[in-house]
Amino acid sequence: METDVVIVGGGPGGAASAMHLGKFGIRSVIAERETFPRYHVGESMTGECAPLVRDLGFAEQMRKAGHRVKLR
Repeated sequence: METDVVIVGGGPGGAASAMHLGKFGIRSVIAERETFPRYHVGESMTGECAPLVRDLGFAEQMRKAGHRVKLR
């Protein structure tokens, strides 16, 4: 297997990193020791995350699920 980047950890940070790298054509592999989906408590985020949620393309999906997300 050939890849440009190996990301250690498949949590929100690792997954977001892989998605951002992919936008620039950079191939990545995520190495994660846990089996997904896994139990995790983290149902809130600050408003500072809104631009990232929009950049990753999740704003509309989150809004439809009932979360308050500003689309712009």
